[in-house]
Amino acid sequence: MSKVSEASLEDVLNEYVDCERTPTYEALNKWIQQYPQFKTDLTEFTANWTLMNELPPASEVKAVDKTTLVLRGMSVFENRLHCLRSQSQSESRKIKGLLAEGLRQGLTITQMAVDCRLSVPIVRKLDQRLISFRSIPNQVIDCLSKEIKCNPIVVADYLKQPMTLAKGAEYRSKEAPKLPAEPQDFFDAIQNDVTIKAQERSYWLSLTPEKK
Repeated sequence: MSKVSEASLEDVLNEYVDCERTPTYEALNKWIQQYPQFKTDLTEFTANWTLMNELPPASEVKAVDKTTLVLRGMSVFENRLHCLRSQSQSESRKIKGLLAEGLRQGLTITQMAVDCRLSVPIVRKLDQRLISFRSIPNQVIDCLSKEIKCNPIVVADYLKQPMTLAKGAEYRSKEAPKLPAEPQDFFDAIQNDVTIKAQERSYWLSLTPEKK
């Protein structure tokens, strides 16, 4: 594996600042060619670096010594690195399941269903990705992300994956049941769920399906 592929975002940004005295268009293109996997991060960082280097008015310069300016610059740099690192970790995180994450937070499937105005069968279907992602309202994704203390992007990525059967389930028949040909529409699942409360059914069916 090459050093380029092994380099972390923080290492690249540190090296970038060490090698380039000031941010320029030419320097940015050179670093993007060397580290194409960080194109967006390098571009955003360069924009912030450029803003940081803008000098204050002359009257203000006299009132601020060189040490203070350096400290301010380092503070902006460290904050930017922290934001990029947090974003990278959020985007790269994977979850094994909604119920598994809920269990880690001390939540039962019943509690998750109540908190998100759903039913136990619906939550289970979501966990097994038996409901079409394109039909799932954003309110569902937002609520589930709050329940399991996870970024909505991560929850959405999980719900986009292929359907699966319940892990560790014991089946009475000799063969495990087969997955349906297509995932179910969220609103059809709500309409046909006999366990969900009437007021919750009315709430969800009142929403306009969102295209994703």
